Amino acid sequence: MATANDIINRAFFHLEIVPAGETALAEDAQEALAVLNEMLDGFELEDINLDHTTLTGAATVNVPRSHIEGLGFCLAHKLAHAWGKTPSPIVIDEKNRALRLFKAIYKPLVKLDIDTGLVRMPSQFMGD
Repeated sequence: MATANDIINRAFFHLEIVPAGETALAEDAQEALAVLNEMLDGFELEDINLDHTTLTGAATVNVPRSHIEGLGFCLAHKLAHAWGKTPSPIVIDEKNRALRLFKAIYKPLVKLDIDTGLVRMPSQFMGD
């Protein structure tokens, strides 16, 4: 599992603020942590419910490993303006891809009630 700081460092790497394998400055990481928490809270407005609780930097982000890279791109996109960066086309594309996948996974299914009389009717087109 990844920590909040892992996702923050990925986001800063995608924005070319922190080199690969390096960590963000403590004050930058703290500000990015607030944005990460706001972003995860905001996902619920898009029907993406990750059962998020407010994270600390060392807290484990309780999502499947497959979500970590997408969260990093989403956070990079959110942080770009505050750090005076323009997100690269790759960051934008990957952020959009991640959001589409998260929506596909987490969007609640709508239960449809169907009149059982209609289901059991003989078809007029099938010769029943």
